[in-house]
Amino acid sequence: MSMEAVGWIGNAALAITGIPFAWKCWRTGSTRPTLDGMPLFLPLWVTGELCTFAYVIYLGDYPLLLNYSANVVALCVVVRFHFWPRAAHVQA
Repeated sequence: MSMEAVGWIGNAALAITGIPFAWKCWRTGSTRPTLDGMPLFLPLWVTGELCTFAYVIYLGDYPLLLNYSANVVALCVVVRFHFWPRAAHVQA
């Protein structure tokens, strides 16, 4: 197996790690109680994802681009429901 294939596999696996949390936020309408008590988690995640996404675009590294594109989409869902939860969110 080539190292590029290893990169594709690894980054695809990393890309799907944020999707379950984004799905939970979408279903329940909120990030709570998961992010309660972790005030720096979301700002650090946003900063890290956006900076690395810009860097990966600059590099043109397609396996990493897949990873960071999926993570940015998942992060957008999480940020939306963190700052604008549904009025009557359902706890999962």
